[in-house]
Amino acid sequence: MNLQRVMQVVVCSAMGALIVTGTGLISTRPVGGHEAKPFMLRSAAALDQLKQLGQSESLRAARPPARFSIGRTEDTLLGRQVRHALGSKEQAVVVAENNGAPYPPMVNLDYTQQQKLVTADGAANDYFGNVVALNGDTLAVGANSSDIGANQDQGSVYVFTHSIAGWVQQQKLTADDGAAGDLFGGRIALSADTLVVGAPKSDISGNQDQGSVYVFIRSGTGWVQQQKLTAGDGAANDHFGIAVALNGDSLMVGAIDGDIGPNADQGSVYVFTRSNGVWTQQQKIAANDGAAGDHFGGAVAVNSDILVVGASSDDIGVNNNQGAAYVFTRSSAGWTQEQKLTANDGAASDGFGSRIALSGNTLAVGAFVSDIGGNQDQGSVYVFTRNIAGWVQQQKLTADDGAALDFFGNALALSGDTLVIGAYIDDVGASLNQGSAYVFTRNNGIWTQQQRLTANDGAVNENFGVAVALDGGTVVVGAHSDDIGANVNQGSVYVFARPTCPMLTINPPTLPNGRMGTPYSKLLTATGGQGPYNFVVKGQLPPGLSLSANGVLSGTPTQAGSFTFAVAANDANGCDGAQLYSIAIKHLVVGIGAAPPANGDGR
Repeated sequence: MNLQRVMQVVVCSAMGALIVTGTGLISTRPVGGHEAKPFMLRSAAALDQLKQLGQSESLRAARPPARFSIGRTEDTLLGRQVRHALGSKEQAVVVAENNGAPYPPMVNLDYTQQQKLVTADGAANDYFGNVVALNGDTLAVGANSSDIGANQDQGSVYVFTHSIAGWVQQQKLTADDGAAGDLFGGRIALSADTLVVGAPKSDISGNQDQGSVYVFIRSGTGWVQQQKLTAGDGAANDHFGIAVALNGDSLMVGAIDGDIGPNADQGSVYVFTRSNGVWTQQQKIAANDGAAGDHFGGAVAVNSDILVVGASSDDIGVNNNQGAAYVFTRSSAGWTQEQKLTANDGAASDGFGSRIALSGNTLAVGAFVSDIGGNQDQGSVYVFTRNIAGWVQQQKLTADDGAALDFFGNALALSGDTLVIGAYIDDVGASLNQGSAYVFTRNNGIWTQQQRLTANDGAVNENFGVAVALDGGTVVVGAHSDDIGANVNQGSVYVFARPTCPMLTINPPTLPNGRMGTPYSKLLTATGGQGPYNFVVKGQLPPGLSLSANGVLSGTPTQAGSFTFAVAANDANGCDGAQLYSIAIKHLVVGIGAAPPANGDGR
């Protein structure tokens, strides 16, 4: 079921109302004193198998009974939406939870590692993967310390494209006037056919480390440099290009160490717009309460007429370097400051605002050196949402297995209701500083950790998670310190994706009835996926019957009655199918005569 457009399926049960959203997460709203409990739904092609249910169907589960309410009638909006979704490729099966005895959960389809990317000409200390940007079938990866000819640490960017064969390196980009120490590829932004590359330590007309930005456009099957941008009032050590954000024909460039009047290293952001293929500086932005050493502009994000700028070293009250994020809005007069955001529990040296991700009316702000409990520099991420009154803090996110020095929040990628968070110093088992990335999803306004991503060949000090990107069902994670062969710190990038699940069918579509005291045995099978299959029951089987993992429903019924339950199957790739069954168990017949038939069919 495609639930990406606000559509919800509501399941009503005695324990509360269960809401299923596009993330696959189910949450419960408490009813009648029952505690609200979250559990998971695995995306599956199964509603088509259940569409015979009508508008609602009762499941006689254990305590308490549950009802599946699937709106199918055309006289309701939900019914029309569900009916439309029944024909889609991605569907969902809704299963309630037994009171005090949860069924085996059906969880989100996890991201699985699809590919590891390295450069064809990689060398030691390239730090390939220090930044990543993903847009559809195009992936750009920075290698900001790669040597170009005799120029040490000039830097480069590699472009990969995706086809049926996977991700393939398409081109290596360098600045046409690059020099040693430029760190070209320190930051990148990608939108459609435009790629922006920061070189924050490039020298401009004698100004050491003033910084610059290069714009590339796609031409045919390759990329060509279109323009080099610098600040109109740039100075030495501004580090212009330390952050870039691109939205159509608008480009934002951070200069984290730019001086504003007498305030050294206050920082600023430059706004460029493109007209007829030419980029022109339109505005220079600074915080209206800026101070020396704020480092405003170290992170930027733009979405239409909203611009958010991080100032990770901003002092908040007596808290040195607590950090802040500034929200600007665009009007015909340009960009004006609308709001200053801080963490409601901020502390000194949190670094709030060091990383920013923006999607619609949702903003994620990293504070990757914040302390969590007694864990120094564990890190956290704050999520804000915009309402009519402005931006308000919605939630603070931490890793459920966080530890000191994880740097959780050092990298962020946000799209809709999915947020990917890097923790590049995270220890993975005994592998110190291997790094990880966490996937959070939002359901009914609440963000919940869904998955922790690690490299399947991870090793000590790889720094997996130093960069993350998200687009659709694909997550890209950089590991810039990964050793490739004998090349120390060459770097690599890992691509994760959610599998596209086929329709799984469970047979037979109906089961015969049975009789008390008579052995019953039926084999259930699944088709359409990749075996082997694992079967689980959802609901109450007739007492005396059980379902084995390989699909054998067997036993001797001990109680008469009508029983309705669902059987779900998982294939080897984690895809699911489900089938609803109803069985009537007849009373034991006592008397002289032929024995009732075995193996069901107790008619």
